[in-house]
Amino acid sequence: RAAGRVARQGERGQALAWLAPLVWPRCVRKMGMSASREASSTASPSLSADLHVSSGVSLSASVQHLEAQLRDVMVCYRGKCKAQALEPNANIVSTLQSFPHGARLQGQGWRLPLSRKGLRDRDVVQLCQALAQVCKESDHEENGGLLSVTSIDLSFNKITAEGAIAVFEVVASLHSVVELLMDGNRIGDAFSCMRSSPNLSSLRTLSLRTNRIRHLDRFPALPALTTLLLDGNDLGDSMKIACLAGSCPALESLSLTWCSIKNLSRACAALSNLPKLRVLAFQAPRRCVGPVDDMAPARSLGLHRGHLRTA
Repeated sequence: RAAGRVARQGERGQALAWLAPLVWPRCVRKMGMSASREASSTASPSLSADLHVSSGVSLSASVQHLEAQLRDVMVCYRGKCKAQALEPNANIVSTLQSFPHGARLQGQGWRLPLSRKGLRDRDVVQLCQALAQVCKESDHEENGGLLSVTSIDLSFNKITAEGAIAVFEVVASLHSVVELLMDGNRIGDAFSCMRSSPNLSSLRTLSLRTNRIRHLDRFPALPALTTLLLDGNDLGDSMKIACLAGSCPALESLSLTWCSIKNLSRACAALSNLPKLRVLAFQAPRRCVGPVDDMAPARSLGLHRGHLRTA
């Protein structure tokens, strides 16, 4: 019996040996990502007293100042919900209470983590109004503004056009947010519903993947934006992306995969007025119409099915 067991174990080991080169690198990457995530989430702000934010205040002092401001935001948010006879969203309250312990340090500031919270427009509107009010009141202080919040993550919620407009307006009032993530929502034609274009001069990264966007007319002016992700939106016509040249003159990276763009030549011509564009990603359809040789400004071009890269 022992000899038979050893033989079976040897055969099993030989059968699974070919999986090691495939499985082990993935395990290593997963372990590294989890370790870095755990280290970033468990890092104490008091141990990083030498780090400084853009305002010149030490990180620990910035955290204390931010915690006090977010307590005011939570009080204001609850008051606005009570005035509208609404129940405060438990996920928003818990996030504001645990911040910044559950947040991640992003560059020289903190990311406000509100992804996958099931937030609807009414929750987002009330929260944005509270953030804008506290920011306006703190502008008169010595260290006014929510200077430590440089990134807001609202991905994979239930936000439509109304909530998106409120988010853009509060980002314009904060003057510190450089990254806005809103993937997996349903903002649709939010840009067409804006009464006026908000001042989003601080925003450098904007991710709006899979948001049912079909029109880019009245796209807000983003003079400092360098990265724009519009994957999974049914844009189709190349003329719809032509307005990006006037709205985002500093754009360096643009992703348009799975946007139903079939005529690559016209799409490249529509983006030819972006002098700083360096990375452009398309979804390559089964039948590409037109050559891609006229892609003058971009140094690299990625196609999902064609695997084409130009330098």
